[in-house]
Amino acid sequence: MTAFTAFRKAIAGATSSLKLLFTLYVINVLLAIPAAALFRHLTTAALGESMAGLALNSTVVNDLLNNHEEILRSLTGLMAPVMVLGAMFNTFLAGGILDRFVQGGNFSFPTFFRSCGAYVGPFFRLTLLMFIIEILLVVALSIPFGLVIGAIGDGGGNEETVFLATIAAILVVYSPILLVVMATDYARVAIVVYDLRSILKAIGQGFLFVFRNIGAAIGLQLLLLALLLLAIIAYWILDGAVDMTSATTIAVGFVFQQLLVLARTWSRLSFFAGEAALYESRKPRPVIFYGWDDSPAPEGV
Repeated sequence: MTAFTAFRKAIAGATSSLKLLFTLYVINVLLAIPAAALFRHLTTAALGESMAGLALNSTVVNDLLNNHEEILRSLTGLMAPVMVLGAMFNTFLAGGILDRFVQGGNFSFPTFFRSCGAYVGPFFRLTLLMFIIEILLVVALSIPFGLVIGAIGDGGGNEETVFLATIAAILVVYSPILLVVMATDYARVAIVVYDLRSILKAIGQGFLFVFRNIGAAIGLQLLLLALLLLAIIAYWILDGAVDMTSATTIAVGFVFQQLLVLARTWSRLSFFAGEAALYESRKPRPVIFYGWDDSPAPEGV
């Protein structure tokens, strides 16, 4: 299976999983309500009961930056635990999503949440270990490149040279991170496909698959990332066209935001569906020897 074939499988798989899509959408909305309520409380305390407090636009951000630094620090401090909780819950949901695309069949709530619970332990350990590896890679690669860029700037290099060196450094630093991210994804698929309980074995399977199928794996990743980027750009265009200064325009902006949440959820499903399809098509096949017993060989062999 090529990257384009896997991409088509990804689109078809995500589009045909409407029950799963709306289940994940509802879960995301329910998880976002407490954070949104706290955000609303903090901004209302700073800005008062105004329509501006309902929408995080440039006017609100500038007001917070210039006049309400304490509230802004509270909002910034809120982001870290929300992101951690979101990552943990997404790790929990990943098992049910992958099981749906690996095993196939009709979606059902009992099967979905049973699969979430069955794989949450291995997936959590895998995510934690690979995150540590990513941090170590970033630190190990950023320090020498930072020194090189600093030396270029101190040595009289112009702004264009420093900028190009910075872009090159970012590409060099984050290319291995992309490989680790892909290996993590395919390690999850391997855990579901083979019911692995050894995290080290799963990581080995993930890296081995990525390096053996590097072209298809990167191609699929780039196609799926481009799809997500198109959805974000479309949202920015639509959101920028609406001046959220009245109840009606704020309602329209809210609808656009929910469409973006749906698009991101659909994109996430497409990642799982495409990676599962690519892994299933390219995973090593067991070698079967005929003639060791009295069983007949299949026709055509």
